[in-house]
Amino acid sequence: MGKNVAEVPPLEMEQMLKWMYMSLWAYIASLTCIKLSIMVFYKRLFVTAWFQKAVKVMIVVIILYGLAALLDCLFVCWPVSKYWDLSESGHCINEWPIFYTNAGK
Repeated sequence: MGKNVAEVPPLEMEQMLKWMYMSLWAYIASLTCIKLSIMVFYKRLFVTAWFQKAVKVMIVVIILYGLAALLDCLFVCWPVSKYWDLSESGHCINEWPIFYTNAGK
């Protein structure tokens, strides 16, 4: 947010992490919806039987991957509030592999 992390007050850091958490699942959901809309467009545009089948398979793959990515982002920490409250006891998984995977999907 334009500041060194050491200079950010704890309350401001907590608010920033809450917004970051909400943006994660919104980002994944929007990516999935965009990909589905492209597949529906392809389904209308190309009418050959093999392409229709390929598009249907891709729609299923996109939905399944989108759900898996969404669940990964929703439950990156357990309890969920551990994501923004670093003093709370709990466990968080390494979120960077999730970010890199979603960026490349």
